[in-house]
Amino acid sequence: MDISSYLIGLILAFSRVASFLFMVPFLRNHGIPAIVKITISVAISMVAVEKMGKIPIESMPDMLVMIVAQMVIGFTLAYVVEMIFTAATIAGGILDIDLGFSAAQVMDPMTNHPVTVMSNFFSILFTIVFISVGGVNFLIAGIVHSFAFTTPFFFMGHMPFQDMIIGYFNYMLVASIQIALPLMATMFIVNFILLILGKSAPQMNIFQTMFAIKIVVGIFFLYVTLPFLGEVFMDLNDALMDKYLEIMKYMFRS
Repeated sequence: MDISSYLIGLILAFSRVASFLFMVPFLRNHGIPAIVKITISVAISMVAVEKMGKIPIESMPDMLVMIVAQMVIGFTLAYVVEMIFTAATIAGGILDIDLGFSAAQVMDPMTNHPVTVMSNFFSILFTIVFISVGGVNFLIAGIVHSFAFTTPFFFMGHMPFQDMIIGYFNYMLVASIQIALPLMATMFIVNFILLILGKSAPQMNIFQTMFAIKIVVGIFFLYVTLPFLGEVFMDLNDALMDKYLEIMKYMFRS
């Protein structure tokens, strides 16, 4: 590979890797400087360019089209990862509504967006599980391996691809409800008991202390189920890896 082909391959590899790293959830925050992500992207691109074959580029318009194609690939892969991460965040948001934490929003200094207590907790917990099982290494190895295929399949306008993305979105919603369902059922029982107490003994004025009771029961329930929650997030991480490979195989199919 001569120097010109190497530079062209490096630019294309950087376009795909950088668009992925800048949009992936656990790196898309203001706490990580852009220069760090650019440096990591260049390092990964230097490894990935060795896997690239002959690049069919003969003019500048071809180069621009290939750069845009690489960026679309990176954004698509990052979007799939984000949907799985969002499932944990939505589950925490559902619990915030049940526990009464939805009004207690704080500003997250990493993203500069308001977050609630449980959604932030679930997001951090899933990120810890994801990193601890080598999820970052898996994602990077996958995107590097994808450079063995120089010409991606034109996937954006095909109905199977759109159905696949809709299926991932449905999985995100279903998974978030399944994660939050045990505590939702517990809070329903607590609300039902408090309603009976309020009706049977009005002098207790139970509605003045119901929010404190729900918070105590909810936190205790989370404490008891935290080991099982780790296993649930492990399954969610496995689903992330499966869907990441599935969409990559579709984008680069022959």
